[in-house]
Amino acid sequence: MGSYERHFGHTDVCTAVDRITLDCNELKASEILNILTEILSDSTPKATRESIYGFVLAYCKACETVDECQPLVEMLQQIGEISLVYQSVVFLRIADLSMDLNEDDARKYLSKVNQLKISEFPLQKAQYHLLHARSCSDSNVAEKSLTKAHEIVSSLKQEHQSGTSLLSFKENYLDLLTFNIRYHSGQLFYKWHKFSLSLPHTFATYILSSPRFSQRSIDINYLTLLQLLIITPYTSTKVVYIHKFIDDYRKYGSRCDSNISVSPIIDAISAMSDGSVYSMSGGCSKLISALNSLCQAHQEYNQLFLEVMKDIIIKNMADMNIVAISKVFENVKLDTIVHLLGLTNDPELNSELILDIIIDLILEKKIDATIDEVDSIIYFLKDAKAGDFNSLVGDALRSIDKVSGDLNTYINVE
Repeated sequence: MGSYERHFGHTDVCTAVDRITLDCNELKASEILNILTEILSDSTPKATRESIYGFVLAYCKACETVDECQPLVEMLQQIGEISLVYQSVVFLRIADLSMDLNEDDARKYLSKVNQLKISEFPLQKAQYHLLHARSCSDSNVAEKSLTKAHEIVSSLKQEHQSGTSLLSFKENYLDLLTFNIRYHSGQLFYKWHKFSLSLPHTFATYILSSPRFSQRSIDINYLTLLQLLIITPYTSTKVVYIHKFIDDYRKYGSRCDSNISVSPIIDAISAMSDGSVYSMSGGCSKLISALNSLCQAHQEYNQLFLEVMKDIIIKNMADMNIVAISKVFENVKLDTIVHLLGLTNDPELNSELILDIIIDLILEKKIDATIDEVDSIIYFLKDAKAGDFNSLVGDALRSIDKVSGDLNTYINVE
């Protein structure tokens, strides 16, 4: 009795395509490999192209490391021309599992993929565009490839939601691919210094951390999120992510195995969430020190912090504090704001710099205020706009809850 018949109870591979992932979820990668070897050993395989593709996807999904993929690559290479399309499928999965690929290594994997052969498989087309984005030195070109990958995945999801049934093995692999695309999107946008674009992807993969992810990738994603919550410009959207993160952190604690102390970072994010004033005198120096320690531990991802983050951090924390103050006071002297921020004796962060930050916040419509420059008094306007802002945050939180629910449904990676 062959491997296929032993596991599935019959010899007709062609009738089992809709059962492949359901049944293969109970099998190890080595068992799926035996079945594939048996099917492909015939000069004329008694299986449909779709069935073989399904087994290859099931094998790829069962593999958690690059090394586990190699036996299938070696077996397919022995078969020759007929297996080229399946080799491309496996190489794309290997690239997905190689979270730390640099641009040169990504290009090497890209060269092993036959783009023409995978053109009939939307899942692999999306993976190809993702790998191309990871191989690009030009961020604009890479962003276009990322967009294409997201569009393909979104189209497949819409087909599923509209009632067009995806075969189960494709649906499960789509979940895995969607998660990987979001993870790499967050990391790439961060690398390109596009923090506002990185934040939603990084947050989504943080909330839905996959057990199939390596702990290192989970750690990097978590630590990247901490950085983004500090360095992304202060907006109502950022407030939403801060509230959601703190709620999750208070329920479940840290999701990171790193021994780096992130307490100063968590303290700063908690202050943002609570709307309290964060002392910038000692607080910012501890915050910057913690972020520097974090980057040194993951310097291949975080060189940026070692260069220019100090000014950005100070500006964002000042923004957060002034917004918090605007919700408490109707009017306040500039010197009082400087005192509340703990900057009375700071030679660099003087009242002139704080005034410039307040003017920027007014121009950016993050606060509604007027300035009496003669008496150095800031008048915060208490009208419907404050309520509108709170309403906006509430609406955004409800939207995030809905999106999270949708993501849990369609990105429930096992």
